Amino acid sequence: MKKLLAILLTASLLAACQTNSNARQEDAAAGENSNAKNSYHIDRPYAMQSYYDETATPEVYSIVATRAVNRMLDQTRPIYENLGATFLYIMEPKTSKETESGFYLSQMVAKKMIEGSKTYTIVNSMNEADYYLETLITKISIEGSDSPIIQYKLMMFDKKDRKVNEWIENIRQVSNDDRSWL
Repeated sequence: MKKLLAILLTASLLAACQTNSNARQEDAAAGENSNAKNSYHIDRPYAMQSYYDETATPEVYSIVATRAVNRMLDQTRPIYENLGATFLYIMEPKTSKETESGFYLSQMVAKKMIEGSKTYTIVNSMNEADYYLETLITKISIEGSDSPIIQYKLMMFDKKDRKVNEWIENIRQVSNDDRSWL
């Protein structure tokens, strides 16, 4: 019984291979016409290219905000470690109409990161704050590039409006097939 099953299986596999081989020979005999029916021509490699060129999702802004806040927290360690309870006011971000889609999310992410780090105490009034944090978000177009650079700038000032430091992070879209951001 096992031998019979093995013989039938082998015969069916050989028949399938022979059929596939005959189909390939017929395609080769037909020439390029058979390839034309199975080939596809794509005019644009990225079907949604213009969508990606014109927009940046809000998540992109949160990525660049995360980078800038991490650098700010690392570099201001002497301030919050030496002074104890340090109060910080986060101003509304300055942005252009081009970047409005993502600055709300980036501001929320920055605020949550600072609150979660327990380094600064976030206050709702600039009068109560020891320092204030100003955010500037801009979209920079580069000649010869089809995608913009998003610049996220944090500037920290003290009560006397003296700049303590600033942190600038950039993110741009990669020109590859998945259009990811760096």
